[in-house]
Amino acid sequence: AVPGRMAWWVVQQLIEHDEVKRAFIGITIQPVTNDLAGHLNLRVGEGAIVTQVFPKSPGSTAKLEPGDVVLSLDGKPVSGPRSLQGIVERLEVDKTYSVEILREGERQKLPIVLKQMPSDYTMASISGEEREEPRKDAEDNGVAVDDFGFKVRELTPEIAEQLGLDSQEGVVVSSVDSDGAAARVLSVGDVILKVSNRNVGSVADFNKGLAEANSEKGLFLFIKSGNATRFAVIRKKN
Repeated sequence: AVPGRMAWWVVQQLIEHDEVKRAFIGITIQPVTNDLAGHLNLRVGEGAIVTQVFPKSPGSTAKLEPGDVVLSLDGKPVSGPRSLQGIVERLEVDKTYSVEILREGERQKLPIVLKQMPSDYTMASISGEEREEPRKDAEDNGVAVDDFGFKVRELTPEIAEQLGLDSQEGVVVSSVDSDGAAARVLSVGDVILKVSNRNVGSVADFNKGLAEANSEKGLFLFIKSGNATRFAVIRKKN
């Protein structure tokens, strides 16, 4: 059944435009889970974390960035992905709204002009694609992260090509201990783009971020899996 408010909104759209115009921001988001809340100094379920911003979208024009947490839109508080989606769907196309975000611990407000969702804008166009694992060398020369049970190595042009990546940003996960702390979070072929809020362009950058990590809160990572990106926390096993 269609909720009463949504049904009335659809009727209004049909009366005014002879079609249903759905607004969109052009971002992918994830919830603020218990693991992530501690790193972001937020309550569980408060806001929605931006994981990807699509080019030439309203979100891109508004200068939203991966890692931003959307706290409210048009003065309405956001309590997760479904909450934000529900707010966006009821707003008008080509109208400017205020979006409140948390960026690197600072709250700020940005103007955003919502646009009509393109007809070909589907989940299939933004979901991660299957990718092959990078071929293993005869000897794995990856850098071990012993406390969390995985190894990383430089993302070379050859490995990037195997993974179907256009960029060589980040380091690639070369092995994961099936009994280690990272097993529930990482897979071989994942690319780590950030660690402890430090952008990773090399293994040296990764090691610096690792040294800055708060071991009590766990390892805070920004990960690319296929075409999808996400934030995650790996905690040491007791």
